[in-house]
Amino acid sequence: MDEAQTTQPHLRAVAAGLALLADLKRADILLYELIDEGRVRVVAQAQPHSVPPIYASSLVGREQSLAELPAVAGVLRGREAAQGARHLTEHRSHVVQQAYAVEDKARQRVGVLTVEKSLVEHERHATRRSPFHQALEDLRDMVLRGETAGMADLSFFDQSDGI
Repeated sequence: MDEAQTTQPHLRAVAAGLALLADLKRADILLYELIDEGRVRVVAQAQPHSVPPIYASSLVGREQSLAELPAVAGVLRGREAAQGARHLTEHRSHVVQQAYAVEDKARQRVGVLTVEKSLVEHERHATRRSPFHQALEDLRDMVLRGETAGMADLSFFDQSDGI
């Protein structure tokens, strides 16, 4: 994963944990920041090594309207988390997008983290045992809080690791 394209220190800290989260969640992870009313920019992206990624190329720097991203818009309007389905023309199946608020230490909302995976992978992941789901939720929350010291130094997980 490349360095986060943002000047906000908290978003940089969050970005440091995206690669590990992507591999364990078996999903593409995008980090957005609000650039003006109604528009966001992707400032960091991580793709899984454990499954084929949703996006063929980097989206870092891409700007989008909130109208295109209802789950992201819901989080920016005050929800803690939101989920939605999207159909991407470059992908053969529907994509489930889960969006989570990123707040700094002062509890100011500074961005949105999305976890995006194919509907097939989403259903496959749902069959995992409860302790695994809880561990992933705990990891996600650590990343959202920017508690990512050392995470960027870990090697990736691939399909042969059994995750």
